[in-house]
Amino acid sequence: MNTNDIEDIYELSPAQQGMYFHTLMGKSPEIMVEQFICEFDQTLNPGSLKRACEQVVARHTALRTSFHTGDLDKPLQVVERRCALPWQELDWRSSQAASFDSRLEALLDEDRKRGFDTRQAPLMRFFLLSRPDGGHQFVWSHHHLLLDGWSLPVVMGEILTCYDAQVKGKQTALAPAQPYREYIAYLQSRRSDAAENYWRSRIGSFAAATALGNGRTLSSDDDHIREIGFRLSDELARDLQTLAREQRVTASVVFQALWALVLGAHSGDDEVLFGMTVSGRPAELSQLSSCVGLFINTLPVPMQLKRDMPMLALLRLAQSERLEMHEYEHTPLVDIHQWSQLPQGKPLFHSLLVFENFPQQLSVDTLVVRDVRIHGGKTPYPLTIIVDPEHGFSLRLLYHRDVIDDAVAQAFAQAISHLMERVLANPEAGLGELMDSIVLPKAARLVAAEPSSESAIEASKTGDKNGPRTAVEQSLWQIWTDLLGTEDVGIDDDFFELGGHSLLATQAISRIRMAFGTDVPLKVLFTSGHTIAELASAIEEHLIANVDDEELAGLYQELEHMSDEEAERLLAEG
Repeated sequence: MNTNDIEDIYELSPAQQGMYFHTLMGKSPEIMVEQFICEFDQTLNPGSLKRACEQVVARHTALRTSFHTGDLDKPLQVVERRCALPWQELDWRSSQAASFDSRLEALLDEDRKRGFDTRQAPLMRFFLLSRPDGGHQFVWSHHHLLLDGWSLPVVMGEILTCYDAQVKGKQTALAPAQPYREYIAYLQSRRSDAAENYWRSRIGSFAAATALGNGRTLSSDDDHIREIGFRLSDELARDLQTLAREQRVTASVVFQALWALVLGAHSGDDEVLFGMTVSGRPAELSQLSSCVGLFINTLPVPMQLKRDMPMLALLRLAQSERLEMHEYEHTPLVDIHQWSQLPQGKPLFHSLLVFENFPQQLSVDTLVVRDVRIHGGKTPYPLTIIVDPEHGFSLRLLYHRDVIDDAVAQAFAQAISHLMERVLANPEAGLGELMDSIVLPKAARLVAAEPSSESAIEASKTGDKNGPRTAVEQSLWQIWTDLLGTEDVGIDDDFFELGGHSLLATQAISRIRMAFGTDVPLKVLFTSGHTIAELASAIEEHLIANVDDEELAGLYQELEHMSDEEAERLLAEG
C-alpha cells in the first residue's frame, strides 16, 4: 500500500479487537460476514444505484478501512483515501421463481464462506440481481469489523438519499460525516479507576460462569449453529409495552429479567450472569448518532434472584442498575474479565441477550424497497437471544447444537414465552413461584471442574498431556499457564482453544520477548505458533535467524541436548 493512499491510522475499539482476533484464527469466517438483502422494484436505475453506493463509501472512513498486524505490537486499522467498489450485476431474469430463490441462497452461502481479506479495503461486496418479475435483488455483504446494526440503516438510508438526488438531478443534501476516529479517541479518554471499581463490585462474587448446556465442548463450526424463534401475540406485545411504561422500565429490562429467571431455574443458582450488547454510542457525543462504525459493546449482566422478591421489584432494581451501568458501558469486556475472579481462559458467561433498538425504516420517493432482511448476528457464545421490538416483539434463539440440545433450546424458548404470560398476568408474583413454574430438562454444567495443579503436573509426567521437552517449551508452558489460569496445558494444545484471545496473545508475546530477548512478531502466535511446540520451533528459528554471533546460534541449537537446569541458566544469563 502506498503511503499517499492512506488517510488515517488508529487503534481498534475493544469490540473490534475481539472480532479481529476471531478473524485471525481463520475458523468459520462466515460468522463475521453480515449481509443486507432487499428487493427493489422495476423502476431501479442500476447505474445510479452504483454511483450512490460509491458516494456513501467515500463519505465514511469506516467503509474504507483495512486491518493490519504484521510485526506490530497491536493491530491497527488503516483508512484508505479511495477504494474501488466490488460491484457485480447478474441477469437472472430467465430463472423460474423457485430456481431464483435457490440460486440466491446459494450465492449468499458462497459469499459468506468466502469471507474477507481484512488487509484489503473495502471489506464489502455488492451484488445486483435482475429478478424474473422485472425487479432487482440487492445484496450488500460486509465484514462485521466495519459497522454494527445501528449503522446499517444509516448507510442504506444515505444510499437511497444519494440515489434519489441523482435520479432527480439534484445535489445530495447530507450533513458532513463524522469520522470513526472520534469514537476511538473518546474511548481512550474514558479509561479510569472508577470503571474498575464499579465492575469489581458488580461481578466480584462470581467464581464461574452460570452453567448452561450439556457439558460438551463448544465447536467453532458454523454448521453446528441452529436457530428457532417465535413472536409475541399482539395482545402480549401491547401488555408488555403497558407494563414497561407504567413501571418506568424499558422492554429490554423486562427480557433481561425473564432470561435471568430461566437461567436461575436451569442452573439452580440464586445469582446468575449473562451477557448483553449495548449500543455504545455515547449520549454526550450526539454527533456520533449518525456516525458509521462498530460501536456496540458486550457487557456482563449480574442478577440476584431472591425467591420472595416480587417480579416488579426485580424490574425496578434491574432498571436502576442498568442506568448506573451506563456510565461504564464503554469498558472493554477483556478488562472486565481481568477484574473478575474467573481465570483468563474461562468465559464470563455462556449466553448473550441482544435487544435490537436501531432504526429500520427505509424509503425514498423514487424507489420502492421491500422484503428487507439481514443475515448475520452469530456469536461465539453457546446461546444468543435476539429480541426485535419492531412490529411487536419477535425472538430468535441462536444456539450451538454441540453444547445445547434441540430439546433444551425449545424448552428455553417456551420458558420465556410462558414467563411472559405469567408476569403480564400477575406482575407481583414472587421470583420463586415464577421459577418453579418453568419446566426445563435437567441442567448440566457447561465446563468441567478445573484440575488441581498437582493433577495437571502429574498428567504431564504420565503422558496424559504432552509436557515440555526443552527449556524453551518449559518457559512457554510457564507463560501460558500463568496467562490462561490453568496448568492443564500440553505442548500440542491450541492457545486459542484453551481460552486465549487477542489481549492474552499480546500479553504472551510481550512475556516471550522479555524471556528470550528477541522481537518475536505478534502474528507468529496467530499463524504458525498456536501450540507451545509450534511456537518454540518458531522462536528457535527466529533467534537463530537474527543473531550475529554464529557461536551463540550454535549454542542455542544445543539447548535440546542440555539439562533443564543448564538451559534455563543459559537463558537467564541472556
